Amino acid sequence: MTQQTGPGAIPAEADGESACPKTAAAAAPRTDLDTAPGPDGARVDLTKARPRQPGKTAGDRETGEDQKSAEDQETAADREAAQDLKTAEDLKAAEDLKTAEGKPPESAKGVTDLEGVTTSEVSESAEDGFGSAFCSSMATLCAEAVIAGTLAVFVVLAREHDGLPGSAAVIVGAVLALGLVGVLLSGFVTAIAVMPALSLARWWARRKERTDNRWRALAAVPVVSAALVAVFGAVAALGSRALAQPLTYLEWWAALTAALAPATVVARTAGGRAREGRSGRLVRRVARNAAVAWLGVAVLGTAAYGTGLVSIYKPPRLSASDIEGIWSDGHGGMVELAKDGKAVADGLDNFVWDGTGKDKPKDCEGTGTWNSVKDGGHVQGVSMRINACELVREWSVGGTAKKPRIFHEIGKPGSGKRYVLTKTTKKKAAEQQARQKHGSHAGAHQH
Repeated sequence: MTQQTGPGAIPAEADGESACPKTAAAAAPRTDLDTAPGPDGARVDLTKARPRQPGKTAGDRETGEDQKSAEDQETAADREAAQDLKTAEDLKAAEDLKTAEGKPPESAKGVTDLEGVTTSEVSESAEDGFGSAFCSSMATLCAEAVIAGTLAVFVVLAREHDGLPGSAAVIVGAVLALGLVGVLLSGFVTAIAVMPALSLARWWARRKERTDNRWRALAAVPVVSAALVAVFGAVAALGSRALAQPLTYLEWWAALTAALAPATVVARTAGGRAREGRSGRLVRRVARNAAVAWLGVAVLGTAAYGTGLVSIYKPPRLSASDIEGIWSDGHGGMVELAKDGKAVADGLDNFVWDGTGKDKPKDCEGTGTWNSVKDGGHVQGVSMRINACELVREWSVGGTAKKPRIFHEIGKPGSGKRYVLTKTTKKKAAEQQARQKHGSHAGAHQH
């Protein structure tokens, strides 16, 4: 049976179709934003004129929520990564600040740079750096000693000397003994000079809040040298009860500074490379450069003597007539050796053993005899006896043919100290005696 509807009534949906969506849409209230006045003054529904947006299904909403959740997770991960990066940068900045202040960084304790980082205070790293610096300094000082010794040999060959040992065994033994002494001295000098210079450089760097480098170590060498000269100079002055000339102290300081500078720089570099495991390379480089330098000195010295540019010293070939005349010590003492073998001494120093390990000079005046000691027809020495002062000496011949000298050793055997007489004229000898007597009288008046 069909139900009749009145005019304007909405017919019911057939076959069980629900009218709820349309009813809900029709029941939605209209607002002023959804309507607008038309041309004839009537209100026009704008919702019918707007293009309808395609509706989202439940699946679409779930997909959008998943994408949003993934984006939120990525944003949170980015924030964590940025926070970690900022923390790492802060830690690195803090470590750099500690390094500048002279403190070891937390992340790399004991790591040192070649030019400008602070030495680690960690015990293990510090021991490694100390050992490398100490050994490198000893190697450098030994290399300097070998080169300087070779150069000294070439210089001594050209100057007056007593001659080289004739036995090869003696030469080899002397070289080995000198090598052992050189190693011991290099360790001693490293301990009292090189390592204190490095410590002074590090202290200076921390005080100035700057990095330690080889230039600061090099600048510390003259200071340490001056302190050593002052200490050893004072000890020597106490032993001899007299101060040396100011120029002598200056020469000691300059020589010590020049010897310590290379060893200090090498030790500083070795300490910086210890943590990188490259200290062995530095020692090998020092040995290689030292070998090259020594070879250069040996080649140049040999070439100088081989070409005749420099000649090996030989004692003058004198005859008995060259020995006759007046010989003076330059301090008022003299002796005249006559042709007939007579000797007349005037103020000559006679060194007498006093039983305490020293020879004390006493003035010798009187007459005696002399005779020449020959070898192969040439005079090699002079035997002199002055009975008045019990002077009995064997004098060796030295100097050159133009300026001959006779001398004998004083003090302990092998001490190198000599009492030397130079041939002169009677007039010059008298002038030297007058000056000596005048100086003695002036000193007596002062006392």
